[in-house]
Amino acid sequence: MRPAAILLSLGLCACATPDDPRAAWLVEQLTAENRVWWTRDPQRLAEKYARMASDPYNYMRGTAGVFLRDLERAGGDRLPTAFLTVPDAAAILLVGDPHPENLGGFVPGWPPAPQGDGFRVDFNDFDGAGHGPWVWDLRRAGLGLATLLAPIDTCPPDTCRDAAVTALADAYATAVLDPGSLPALDDRTAWGEVVDRLVDDALDDGRARDRLLKETRPAEDGGLTLIREPREADGRGMLDLTPAERAQVDRLTLAARDHFPPGFRLLDAVHRFGRGVASLPAVRYVWLWDEGDPSDADDRLVQVRETIDPPAIPGLAAPIPGLFADQADRVRAAADALWETPGSDARLGGLRDGTMTFKVTTWSGFAQGFEHVDIEEDAAEGKIGPDDLVALGRFVGARLGHAHARGTTAHGTAARDALRAELDGRTAVLVDEVVAAARFDLDRTLADHQRFLDALDRLGPWLGADALFASPEIP
Repeated sequence: MRPAAILLSLGLCACATPDDPRAAWLVEQLTAENRVWWTRDPQRLAEKYARMASDPYNYMRGTAGVFLRDLERAGGDRLPTAFLTVPDAAAILLVGDPHPENLGGFVPGWPPAPQGDGFRVDFNDFDGAGHGPWVWDLRRAGLGLATLLAPIDTCPPDTCRDAAVTALADAYATAVLDPGSLPALDDRTAWGEVVDRLVDDALDDGRARDRLLKETRPAEDGGLTLIREPREADGRGMLDLTPAERAQVDRLTLAARDHFPPGFRLLDAVHRFGRGVASLPAVRYVWLWDEGDPSDADDRLVQVRETIDPPAIPGLAAPIPGLFADQADRVRAAADALWETPGSDARLGGLRDGTMTFKVTTWSGFAQGFEHVDIEEDAAEGKIGPDDLVALGRFVGARLGHAHARGTTAHGTAARDALRAELDGRTAVLVDEVVAAARFDLDRTLADHQRFLDALDRLGPWLGADALFASPEIP
């Protein structure tokens, strides 16, 4: 029996009204996607749902699987595309979830580039990476941008928001067809105040070792130790490791010897709670490590986070098994292929403890990303204007176009060749399609967010999963 039918049989799915069958479908999709979290730690799944409920952008972040299912559903709620006429165009290496908050700062080769030499902003999350139709990534980027801009009063939908999405689609096509005509992606002043402010903050904090100093305190031996923070009402916190977690970190440390420089020492580790949205329930550690200097001069931080299978990407013309060894290899290989500068994060890699796979990333003041709440506040205070928001759209589109064009297809051919065959002489068609899709997808996302809130109210903090997975009809 399907999850929605079981909920109905238990008298729990009050959201499944005859005039809104999508509400029941949403509950079914989210319940299926998040079963792995329910079976491990129901409280953290409830925290994820609460984070998704907090605003439409966080809801959008937590529903990439729903977005992809919508793209493959037949019927009138699926917008057609004029593209995907070239076979390899359906098998491009995708970022996976290229919304604005999945862009952030890097200093390639840091350390030993402590002053931020070569700082750039690029995609920092490839958890959803895989091969599929390029237009799905672009459509997801358009939805992310439109959702970010929707609550900003100074960015009306028929002017500023549409202009920003137009800029995103146009810059994407330009990055594929004529990349030399775009400003350099590290030219911070060419991309508006939103990008410029991010670069300023990241450089200031990175050079000051701000992240390291905020997360540590002096230890008795003269070095540093990580600060422990009790969990807050929203689930955030940094806690001591349990014995089982300590044993897992010990196994991961052994696996990390070849990943870190000679002299690597793990100085301290904590379990970090309540971060992210889609990945909020994943096991997440912070490590403080060095290369043997008794002072704190070489102390650094990394985040070590569990990776799981991403939502399946619909529309792949010819799936090819065995492209990646495991989830960590998929994330690392996608980053190396799609980053402007391969190795932008020198610590990016994967670790395995025998049963689980983890992604390692540098954590420093340089590694800052766009925050939708901060952008909304800056706009309300007049620190950024509509032109800056349009420039942000142009930046996201250019970044995505450059990334796709650098990659390959699942068949080993150059992605740029397939994309150019698709886009040559058709930029205006692309812009019209992406703007229409962003309007459509935003309207549906806002309505779905309200459906989600109603379902939480009616079914409880787990959308009824507490009854569903306790049912004898579920094996």
